[in-house]
Amino acid sequence: MAKKNGRLATVYSKALFEIAVRHKREEEILKNIKSFSDVLRKHANLATLSKGLGFSNQEIFASVHEICSLLQFEKLSTHFIGILIEKKRLGLIHDIYDSYHSLYREKNGILKSVVVTAHDVAPAIKQEIMNVLSKITGKKIQPSFKVDPEILGGISAQIGSRIYDASLRTHIQSLLG
Repeated sequence: MAKKNGRLATVYSKALFEIAVRHKREEEILKNIKSFSDVLRKHANLATLSKGLGFSNQEIFASVHEICSLLQFEKLSTHFIGILIEKKRLGLIHDIYDSYHSLYREKNGILKSVVVTAHDVAPAIKQEIMNVLSKITGKKIQPSFKVDPEILGGISAQIGSRIYDASLRTHIQSLLG
């Protein structure tokens, strides 16, 4: 069932992305779908809407339309969410967002990365790290920063399957053989 849902989410996200590109609204719709997904994750009582438990499509649509209006969603986003309600696919919204976001990153040449430091670093240092990684890859970087005191110092960055390890721990291990 999970595989089927993953494929369905991909189909829906590709259709939405194609429409968004045609209307030059990719980023706005990305933000809308993320916001809606976040709202459903954050509010457990709204998550029942995504399952349709005990609610008619009209009741779900009315509630969702109000949420979309309050959040000032793009009309395309609101219409898309309405289609998900109609097809009883609202529960796919999180997977649809993930797939849509991947399509957005791919189109815009953005790479995800995981950057590990021994301690939290200042925003200016984070920006410099992003700039260096962008120069290395020739693409924009969307980093996720993590702290791991076990690396002792320095930095380790993973972009796709590639790891750039300039941590003190790795340097010491290489010296010790």
